[in-house]
Amino acid sequence: MSVVSVDISHRYGELRVHQGVKFEVRANEFLCIAGPSGCGKTTLLDILAGMLKPSEGEVRIDGSAADPKRHQISFVFQEPSTLPWLTVRDNVAVGLRV
Repeated sequence: MSVVSVDISHRYGELRVHQGVKFEVRANEFLCIAGPSGCGKTTLLDILAGMLKPSEGEVRIDGSAADPKRHQISFVFQEPSTLPWLTVRDNVAVGLRV
């Protein structure tokens, strides 16, 4: 399996968040996206997961367009997103129930 970013660019109105992002992640490789708050990490992850369409370019998984209904895509949020009143098991189960 491979994930390929082909010239991804994204804008929110006049604000350009990404321009010409290109990379490939091959089978058994990991990708870490790091940077300060507000630099576009979440926007890029949303695009990679297929939840947000880029203004330009595309994301391909094994040669076909990224599709969250077809591909198993996940990422870890920057901020904690657990429910502190639940156990670890119950927090994991929330995602499984959804």
